[in-house]
Amino acid sequence: MQFSHLSILPFLRLVARYCQRKLLIVASKLTFHSTPPFIGYNLKVPCITATDFRELEAILEPGDILLRGHSGYLDSALIRLLAAKGECPTPFTTIFTHVGIYVGAVGNQQRSKISAQITGFNWVINAIDTQRLTLGQYHEYKRRKHFDLAHQRTLAQALGRHRYVVHATAEGVIMEDLFSYAQGSYLALLRLPDQSMLGQAENRAIALTQVIDRALGKVGSEFDFSFNDIYLHHTFSCGELAYYCYKDQATALGLTPKNWAFAGMFFPRLTVHPSDFVLSDFKRVWKSASLTQWPWPAAQQRVNNQPVRMDFR
Repeated sequence: MQFSHLSILPFLRLVARYCQRKLLIVASKLTFHSTPPFIGYNLKVPCITATDFRELEAILEPGDILLRGHSGYLDSALIRLLAAKGECPTPFTTIFTHVGIYVGAVGNQQRSKISAQITGFNWVINAIDTQRLTLGQYHEYKRRKHFDLAHQRTLAQALGRHRYVVHATAEGVIMEDLFSYAQGSYLALLRLPDQSMLGQAENRAIALTQVIDRALGKVGSEFDFSFNDIYLHHTFSCGELAYYCYKDQATALGLTPKNWAFAGMFFPRLTVHPSDFVLSDFKRVWKSASLTQWPWPAAQQRVNNQPVRMDFR
């Protein structure tokens, strides 16, 4: 029996994707400390205080953008080595290494919206081809996995009262409880500006409803390991997901994809970095006490439409 080399390509893609996922998951849980020197795994060392969390909880609105940064994590250190192509990485542009969309309380009344906008099929199903699902059946499969089963206990205890953040991790686009998401070294809250600042005639409330529906609709999508699926919206990095949710307002807010590269030179990818949201015209609402000041001044403080560097301590 003869086998074509093409017949093993799906299997090789499956192995490569599996390895990528596992490596990113491990990197996201490795921590390193200089004094005393040691390496830890899956240690939770948040700098967000109870006061921070209560302040944040009191002012959050559905559709808000939550930026997060970690100190001491391997994946965060690698992300901080990224820079726009041709530029050098600086601590000013890479304080925040993750971004999510706050969607508020989610209960059974929103269930039909979850995973409803996933496009394309899961790469595992494509590669193995063991399940023959229609797209609608696939959406229901993802809905059960990422909503019914993942949040079964919390839904039973407090239906519709738990508040969630939708964001992309190495495991894909997930819906996470606000308290769990807030465990980081730095947090900041951005918000869609008032309607008069958008430069568009659209209704702000309608725009935010669309943002939330898009975020919920992509729960269960795969992670974008290539960091370049900025226009097809099949797979997502954290920045690409937030950009997708706000794509209709992106131009008015000065949020555009850039060529981000390792050390500003290697492996450039057209994508959206969490720092791009800080540099845009989203309204700055709140930051944690661990962040003494914003890494960049707000839009109205820019000179010649370029951000002026500020000291960060």
